[in-house]
Parts: sequence; structure tokens; C-alpha cells
Amino acid sequence: MEPFAHSAFRLDLDPRVAHSMRLRADGRAYCDVPANHNDANAIHVLATSFPVIRRMVGEQSFRLMAQLFIMSNPPRFPIALSYGESFPAFLRTQWRVASIEYVADIAELEVARRKAQQAADARPINASVSRAWQAEHPNGVRVILHPSLHVVASRFPIVTIWENNRRG
Repeated sequence: MEPFAHSAFRLDLDPRVAHSMRLRADGRAYCDVPANHNDANAIHVLATSFPVIRRMVGEQSFRLMAQLFIMSNPPRFPIALSYGESFPAFLRTQWRVASIEYVADIAELEVARRKAQQAADARPINASVSRAWQAEHPNGVRVILHPSLHVVASRFPIVTIWENNRRG
């Protein structure tokens, strides 16, 4: 049993995805095979992009969230590397449970990590060169942050939660 998925984070079945759900002998629902190959690819992309969220909420709840997201944000073919960046915002709009806020914040952290991994390389400048430029152009020097830098604001200790829920 997935304790998080069945206690703090309970998802009610949405009629839009009821066709893809079946009941087990014990009465619990599970997600069936996605409707088409694109849906399966999109679920795989989301599962790869949000491994900690997937582990936290459990496989069944994650697949349900993914299917709802895919229905409201269908991917283009081929699926872009950025697919799923709006998943945290989607989570916040779908359910009204207290735990969804920190789940969505952790999803934002996972988006930021993926963007950082995919960011273009940028050559940092030497501190002494920077000081020289500032001395020569006191009003004309702008700082451009590295493309991999992202800020995720949260009222929860999301880095600690993320670290405690990742594998290995």
C-alpha cells in the first residue's frame, strides 16, 4: 500500500478518466493502459521528469495525475523536452488538499532541476576581470546570471523532502 497516496493525498476519480480505470478484486482502482501511444510516451516523459513526485504519491495516483494533465495539456508530437513544465501549476488547480501545495512545490523543484540540467553552457568570467570592467564602466556593467540558475520559493522544506524521497 502507498501510505501517502491513500491517506494525506487522496484523489477522487474524475469522470474524464474513468474510462481508463478499472477496479481490482479488492475494490481499489488502477490505471489501465493509456488510450494511445502518444499518451504512453507523455506519461513516460512525466514519470521521468518527476521521479520524486511519482515516488511520493505512488504509481496509481501519479498515473491518474499524469492522465488528467495530458488531457488538459496534450503534447505535440514529437514530445518536447520542456513538456510538463506546467505540471506544478496544474497540480495546484486540480485538488484542494493541504498536501498538494508542497507536492506542487517539489514538482517545481524538479522542473528547475531539469531546466538546469538542460541549460546552455555559459563561461563564467574571472572575478578580477569583473572588477576591472566595473572600474572602467561604473554605470554600465550588468550581471547576467548563469542559465542554469532558478529560484523556487516555498514555505516548505522542499529540498529536504526531495532529498528524503529520491532513490539512492
